[in-house]
Amino acid sequence: MINFVARGLCLLVLPIALSFAFYIHCFGESSPGGGFQAGLLIASCLILVHLSFNKHLLNNKTCICIICYAILTYICFGIACLAIEGDFLNLNLFASGKINYLFSHYFNLNPKIASQKLSIFIAETCILAVVTCCCYQLYRAVLTKN
Repeated sequence: MINFVARGLCLLVLPIALSFAFYIHCFGESSPGGGFQAGLLIASCLILVHLSFNKHLLNNKTCICIICYAILTYICFGIACLAIEGDFLNLNLFASGKINYLFSHYFNLNPKIASQKLSIFIAETCILAVVTCCCYQLYRAVLTKN
């Protein structure tokens, strides 16, 4: 009976929590929140699924690969900013070019603001991936110790 109720509540809460995490992540550059808070919320959703259904959605190898790729992307993004703009994570990397043209016209933004929003979104996505996987790995480490 308790397992049935936990699963039902999990299925009810999970879409709302993931939608809120997506909202926090997407509007993190212009309001409080961002990759860290959204990553914690996604990690808590993964933990909730494990507690309700006794199923791990991410294994250790996948988490480690995601962490490595996210950190590598963040570092490469910072080095690209350093090489092109002269400052590490300058956030104006896409100030010119087709990517910024498409992004600024799609969202009807000033090209400089569009460049900053796109750059912040990329950096925040890397932070989200690292935080989600690190918190989930920490939960799994504590779970295996007990």
